[in-house]
Amino acid sequence: CAVSDLLYEAKPEYKRFVAFVGIDDAMKDFPAAGVKFQVYGDVRDGTVAAEAIAGETLLYESDVMRPNTAAGVDVAIPDGIKRIRLHVTDEGSIDGDHANWVNAGFVTQ
Repeated sequence: CAVSDLLYEAKPEYKRFVAFVGIDDAMKDFPAAGVKFQVYGDVRDGTVAAEAIAGETLLYESDVMRPNTAAGVDVAIPDGIKRIRLHVTDEGSIDGDHANWVNAGFVTQ
């Protein structure tokens, strides 16, 4: 199961998030593998433990990715965003859902 989250503090100088996404090449023989890649932004600072992810804004969502496919991600980060969450969903299969965020990073210009 590929469901995962990576959480980053968004610095004011971050203007864009970029990456290439896809299922790991080692899973090319698992045609049922499928995931979606999502990028969320949050204006809250996360200091209140009871804050839920329901207040986030979806900034990007890929199509369902299958083995041997990839996509470029280039997402504008709106002013005021304090946290960025990279999320991977499970799209049905429990085998082969090895998701990769490749050359991922934040652009400051």
